Amino acid sequence: MKVSAKVGAIDRKSPSLATDTACQNMSDAAKNRPPITEVTRQKQSEAAVARLANRVDPYRDTKPERSFEAQLQVAGYKYEKQKRIGSMLVDFYLPQQNLVVEIDGCWWHGCLDCHPDGGANLDRFESRKSRLKVLGYSAIRIWEHELIGMELKK
Repeated sequence: MKVSAKVGAIDRKSPSLATDTACQNMSDAAKNRPPITEVTRQKQSEAAVARLANRVDPYRDTKPERSFEAQLQVAGYKYEKQKRIGSMLVDFYLPQQNLVVEIDGCWWHGCLDCHPDGGANLDRFESRKSRLKVLGYSAIRIWEHELIGMELKK
């Protein structure tokens, strides 16, 4: 079996032809750009990591979670937000009470009070709650509609 060394119209044995063709396709700005050094690559990599670390995840820090967090702060509770427990990421952990609080949106998690036909995600919390219990934590769910008019007291 014979394998051709040609890719498209460029012969791999002729690097100058490949370089010339690539230069013809480059913009003037790209031709005048200095070569990328290892230091530049490192800075670009660090910048990319920083962007990922600071990105806003639409599934975290939701409006109901921000509302509940504000109430925790006003009431003076100590808490950890988005805490990893085992393989789970929980919304809030209150260490003094050894309590996990999950804030669930009525539409997304299928609150039966607000969406009688919903309920597709109801079993997920019960599964998490039992796994947390095995790990020694208590867990409660607060629905989005329960936050309306809710006031925490210490």
